[in-house]
Amino acid sequence: MSDSMIERLAQAIWEASGQPYRATDVVPSMKIKEGEPDWQRFIALARAILVVMREPTDHMVRAAASQDVMFSAEGNSYIGRIAIEYSSDRDKGADTLYRAMIDAALAEEISAAGLPNQEL
Repeated sequence: MSDSMIERLAQAIWEASGQPYRATDVVPSMKIKEGEPDWQRFIALARAILVVMREPTDHMVRAAASQDVMFSAEGNSYIGRIAIEYSSDRDKGADTLYRAMIDAALAEEISAAGLPNQEL
């Protein structure tokens, strides 16, 4: 399985769809060999899901803030809790960490196998 979150999501969506189609059946321009899975057609949907997920719900933020996490500073490690962010302080807590992880997933490169119109 790919390390790219978008590819992993696309593959999961494809598997959950129960659609046995191959890219050559659906989109002839995609250079996928007959009989290979065509999860690549779900990449745009996977990316759209990640964009929506970029904004955590209040419930998600509270859940993150209730977890003990390890912090490192100047060679020392500490166990603590992540602050819940409020509108006046939106850059120091759980929301920020979560968005950074989603942004990193959105910025990941997709392998050639995941791109339409690529020779495999």
